[in-house]
Amino acid sequence: MIGYFIFFVLLLIVDCLKINNSSKFILFFILISLFSGLRYGIGYDYFSYYEIIQVGNFNTEFIPRILIDVAHNTHFSIFFLFSALWTTCFFILGMRKQNCNFDSICFYVCFPPLLCASFGLVRQAMAYSVIFYLMCHPDYSRIRKILFIILAFLCHQSSLIAIILLLPLEKIGRKALWMIFIGGVLGGEILVKRLATLNIDMPLFDLFKLYVSKDIGGGSFLRLLIYGITIATLVNYKKLCRQQMHIFVVYTCIGGTLYSAFSVNPHMAERFCTFFFSATLIYIPSLRKCMKIPKVVFVFSLILIFGLYIYTGHINSSKEGQWAKYKKSLYYPYQTIFEQ
Repeated sequence: MIGYFIFFVLLLIVDCLKINNSSKFILFFILISLFSGLRYGIGYDYFSYYEIIQVGNFNTEFIPRILIDVAHNTHFSIFFLFSALWTTCFFILGMRKQNCNFDSICFYVCFPPLLCASFGLVRQAMAYSVIFYLMCHPDYSRIRKILFIILAFLCHQSSLIAIILLLPLEKIGRKALWMIFIGGVLGGEILVKRLATLNIDMPLFDLFKLYVSKDIGGGSFLRLLIYGITIATLVNYKKLCRQQMHIFVVYTCIGGTLYSAFSVNPHMAERFCTFFFSATLIYIPSLRKCMKIPKVVFVFSLILIFGLYIYTGHINSSKEGQWAKYKKSLYYPYQTIFEQ
């Protein structure tokens, strides 16, 4: 665990430095980018990408395709380094724009669908980051929003769901959010299953039907986290709105609703949810204070969640042994490309 331990120690040291917030975010960007970009064999899809890069023949979205081509002609690690720089850059720029603090950084690092998931869902994480940056600029014009959604789409096609951001979401109030979320929890899954029975001749819809038809277990712990944060957000709605956080609360509730609706397949639910649920990063410091959670308890709890995610990934990947010829576990120990 030494690699993970050193990473968190460095993050905590940066938080304690007597420098301005912008300088801290630059250091956070460097640390997270290097930790993620220089990793070796960390993440479920790591060696899938490794083999794709070796072959150099993979039909995917435009921007990852460029990175794969460059990595194929240089070194495989280039793909992971540049994708990490891309993802971390958009997340850090968004958080800095909204004057976030270490609470947000810690949440980004430790909350499973964010940094942890980016170790495996590389292309999707690149798309998440662009949409998060867009959500941090609610004042952007419709044309500008469309351009950022297109940019995210060039990273991963699932980002098409972000067209929801073009709707007048700022008009949704507290009661409507409660109704949408509860409706998603109680009937969303039934609606999604019924939608999957329709005959629509579109490649993306065919992929959607394939995911819905898959019987995939797991996701119970993440569901509890997402539902818990969504409910805590709605309970503290008025306090958060007084701090100009209304639109970000709306984004988070949409994310929680999407998770419940698509929970027939936890992997698909997590992917759709994260596009909007990442908005939690913006107001999580305020939510922590509203709930009167001491910072030490908050940080320790998140690190515990991070450790649980890594441990679970380690156990599961060790049992499957799919990539044992490269590395026994896809999460432990943390290694860099320089150790290979």
